[in-house]
Amino acid sequence: QFYHRRMSLVDVREAKEDERIQIVTISGKETRNSLDKNSLKLLASAFILANEEEENEKNTKARCIIVTGDGDEAFSSGINLHAAKDVFQMSEFDYDADVVHAMEKCEIPIVCVVNGIAINAGFEIALAADIVLVTKNAVFIDTHMDLGLLPSWGLSTKLPRAVGASNAKLASVFGEALSGEDAVRFGLAQVKVFESKSEAMTEAIRLAKQMMEKSRSTERARVALDIIDKGWEKSYGEARKIEREKAFAQYKTLPLDEMFKTPRISGRGKMRSKL
Repeated sequence: QFYHRRMSLVDVREAKEDERIQIVTISGKETRNSLDKNSLKLLASAFILANEEEENEKNTKARCIIVTGDGDEAFSSGINLHAAKDVFQMSEFDYDADVVHAMEKCEIPIVCVVNGIAINAGFEIALAADIVLVTKNAVFIDTHMDLGLLPSWGLSTKLPRAVGASNAKLASVFGEALSGEDAVRFGLAQVKVFESKSEAMTEAIRLAKQMMEKSRSTERARVALDIIDKGWEKSYGEARKIEREKAFAQYKTLPLDEMFKTPRISGRGKMRSKL
């Protein structure tokens, strides 16, 4: 399937190496793979549909999902400023456009290949994956504090658990970008820093094939994921609920018309996105 909506694209296709591996690509290089409300719905639908087919035992193909960004410069620069007002006016319970919620509920293993920048929403999408692989130009950036926003997709709850509280504060409070080397060293990303997106995708496919061979059935993989996730969520679940409730309560009080009335434009008329 190839979806096109306004500023963004979502490309969903089977890997040529193995039709059981589904590759989901966030596309829109002219805006550094930024996201709007429509593309969020399309991206979420890829995981929702795969999971529904898995639950109904109709999915005889997709046993692993790889999510990445188009090109070599960006995984995703987050919410496009032209779309920010619409996105932050969304209901807390609009799960059809909540890609992170869809990824969290997906029972199919997800590998994320971060190629280039991953800012705010892009950062949180990466955190929602089961495994993260990074290229040498990968950069994780959290600008929520700079923008006067609270994260609602897991940055304040997942990042400390992935890299430790102090390293999370380094990124989210002190504004330091985390490189691919930082991500591997802190435990946010796995294996190593890859020289190119092609190399990282090759490793993602190798890991997917290895997982499928060792699990032998979708049920085995599902149970293994569930055991790890449920154990990890003993204290995380409530923290995640509090984060989400507080963030959406804040969104309702923000002067969105004033905050997003004039999107910033970078060189050659390209839109900047830091959400």
